[in-house]
Amino acid sequence: MNASSAVPVLKILLVEDSPSDAALLQEALSCDGGNRFEVAHAERLEEGLEQLRRGAFDVLLLDLSLPDSSGRDTFLRARAQSPDLPIVVMTGVDDETVALDALRQGIQDYLTKSPGYLRRVCRAVRYAIERKRLEMELERERDQLEDRIQERTAELSKANLAMQSEIARRQQAEDSRQQVLRRLNAAEELERGRISRELHDRLGQDLTALKLGLQALQKQCPYVSEMTLAEPGGLRAKAPGRAPRKMGEKPGRKSAEREKKLAEGDCPFAPEVQKGVQKLERLADGLMRDIHRLAWELHPGVLDDLGLEAALRRYTAEWSADSGVRLDFHSNGMEKKRLPLELEGPLYRVAQEALTNVLRHAGARRVSVLLERRADHLSLIVEDDGVGFDTQAVLQTGTQEKLGLLGMQERIRLAGGTIDFESSLQGGTTVFVRVPWKSAVTRKH
Repeated sequence: MNASSAVPVLKILLVEDSPSDAALLQEALSCDGGNRFEVAHAERLEEGLEQLRRGAFDVLLLDLSLPDSSGRDTFLRARAQSPDLPIVVMTGVDDETVALDALRQGIQDYLTKSPGYLRRVCRAVRYAIERKRLEMELERERDQLEDRIQERTAELSKANLAMQSEIARRQQAEDSRQQVLRRLNAAEELERGRISRELHDRLGQDLTALKLGLQALQKQCPYVSEMTLAEPGGLRAKAPGRAPRKMGEKPGRKSAEREKKLAEGDCPFAPEVQKGVQKLERLADGLMRDIHRLAWELHPGVLDDLGLEAALRRYTAEWSADSGVRLDFHSNGMEKKRLPLELEGPLYRVAQEALTNVLRHAGARRVSVLLERRADHLSLIVEDDGVGFDTQAVLQTGTQEKLGLLGMQERIRLAGGTIDFESSLQGGTTVFVRVPWKSAVTRKH
């Protein structure tokens, strides 16, 4: 195989009404050693369009002055017949307006039939074919890119739908989890209330009965409580409401009889047993106080009866008295209506936990609690002047303090609010709670 056979043959359609110009063009094309051209000739536009309909060409050389067409209409009809075919226009009139219009219509080149234009024809044909080839490749790449974009868009759309479905599923799971947690919190409050009433009613009544029984035992030997052991083996009367006997004064008849009976052992209880009964009575008093305090901490009855403000006011007063830390409690806007049931419990527990943390860790000398209701939300602020802490470090550890903070966060989050902790090692700690309440049902006092 020789080298010339390896060069592809380019098929050219020449539409030229002048036979001499057509012969010169064919001769010029045959002299191009870099390419092999096969030229078909037509003298009229309609004849050329018919050849375009019958066969495939690589380029069209088109004269604008033909017997059946001239000017702009000529290349428009050719372009309409073969939209993808490279067209090189040749004209004897140098009209810049027509040339620009031709280029805008996709004509590859515009040649004026001036001296030496034949040498430019071969180059114009090559350039036209190459430009068209590049345009076609660019078009194919653009189509492929659009196809890939559509495929990728479809994949992203599918992934987006899957992600939205996953988000919806997780949101549903989160809503279910929060609903379960709300029910657990409600059940916890109910159980706290039940245990609180059980402690207050049953154990409190049992301890009261125990105390009354001990007092009844004392009444069986009433004068024993008026006597104390003066020294081993001896007694001294201390009858209430009566001045002690002076030295040398004889005891009265009844007093002497009681002393005699006590000395002879006629009293049902020995003095040591009587002192034990008194000790048990004091122990019963202490247990009653402890049970009362424990029942209050589990679920204060005043929270159900009078609401959050009254419960916090009483709790902070008792907390201050027990801890010895000065506490200022202020409230604003809580006079007219009760808060919703689902808000009072979490807010009370958060205040309780915050004050417990102050007592355990802060070493504060002064604490302030502010409860304020605005138009659409409720604010609870607990601030102390004690030793602060690094909130981020605590939340990243597994200590009891972290569990307390997380518990506070979870309660407020379930109530639809937000809670923030501001603390510094030397500047104390402030707990900010903000809970919307306007959409919830309120209760009158």
